[in-house]
Amino acid sequence: MHFSLNDLEIKIHLGVPDEERKNLQTIRIDVSWNIDTTASSKTDSIEDTVDYYQVEQLVRTFSQKKSWNLLEKLHADLTMLLKLNFPLLQNLVVTITKFPFENGSVRVY
Repeated sequence: MHFSLNDLEIKIHLGVPDEERKNLQTIRIDVSWNIDTTASSKTDSIEDTVDYYQVEQLVRTFSQKKSWNLLEKLHADLTMLLKLNFPLLQNLVVTITKFPFENGSVRVY
């Protein structure tokens, strides 16, 4: 089964040069994955699946934990952390969108 968390708006310190990082800026993070739901669809137990609330909390707290220079580093670190904390995730895709322009964005995935 496919799951996705969409449009998680998070305020973080991100960017180059240092001056850009001084102010909080809003980014959007989407996380999607597949998971085998055979067990959870039978047991109706959260222990047999991935709790998407826990995924959301990890994404928020980790992203706000420190100051980031590059989207690439935030993306790599967040993806690795999700894989380590939720080993049942398959086909994990993390998408991060930043809005550095008046009418536009930058997206990494």
